[in-house]
Amino acid sequence: MRRLLLAVVLGMGLGCVYTFSGNLPGYARKVYIPLVANQSERQGVEQSLTDALIRAVERDGRLTVRAEDQAGLAIRVTLTSYQREPFEYDEQGKIRTFRVWLTTRVRIQDLRKDTLFLPEMNLRSWGKYYAETETEDIGLQRAAEDLFRQILQALFASGF
Repeated sequence: MRRLLLAVVLGMGLGCVYTFSGNLPGYARKVYIPLVANQSERQGVEQSLTDALIRAVERDGRLTVRAEDQAGLAIRVTLTSYQREPFEYDEQGKIRTFRVWLTTRVRIQDLRKDTLFLPEMNLRSWGKYYAETETEDIGLQRAAEDLFRQILQALFASGF
C-alpha cells in the first residue's frame, strides 16, 4: 500500500510543472518604462525612481526592458506622494531606520492596441534604510522594488 501511495504521489509530482511566469502573452514581456512623472512635493527623484524600477525588472528576469518602439507594454508611473519618516528607534530613542513611502498611479498600456492592458492602479510602496550606514536613496530603491513586486503581481495575476 505504501508503495502505491508513493508511486501516485511521485507520478503527480512529475506530471505537474509549476511556473511563476503566468500566462502573460509573449509580446507583453517586453516593456518600456518612461521617466516617472513626478507630482509629489519631493523634487528630483524622477530619474532615481525610474532607474530603480528598471533595475528591478532586470533583476527579476521575467520581463525585459526595451525601447518604446520595440516593447509590447508601457509601464507609466506617476509619483503622487513621497514621504520619509522615522521607522525604528534604538534603546536611547535615537532613530535607527527611516521609511520611504511612495504613493503612485500606475498605467500599463498595451502599445500594440493603444489601450490599457490593466485598469489604472493606485499603489503604495515603501522601503527602509538604516540612518547611520545607508542613504535615503537606498530607501527609495527598496520602495521601487516593492512597487515593482506589486506591478508584477497585478500583471501575472491578470488572467491573460
